[in-house]
Amino acid sequence: MAGNPGRVPRRRFERDVIRRLIAIAWWTWSIEHILRHQAEICGGDLAALEAAMPEGGAKSDRPEPE
Repeated sequence: MAGNPGRVPRRRFERDVIRRLIAIAWWTWSIEHILRHQAEICGGDLAALEAAMPEGGAKSDRPEPE
């Protein structure tokens, strides 16, 4: 956010990437699953991170980006 009134000057990621990251929601994974997949979480390869998702996916109550 910047300015008054607040506005978003630019996004760090494209909207599609934001949606994919929210769908992955690695922060909702069990600690065991996170520890097993640290390389994917830190690696920057979104496809590898999606492949590492636990069975049944992840749940997130975060709103969609505008």
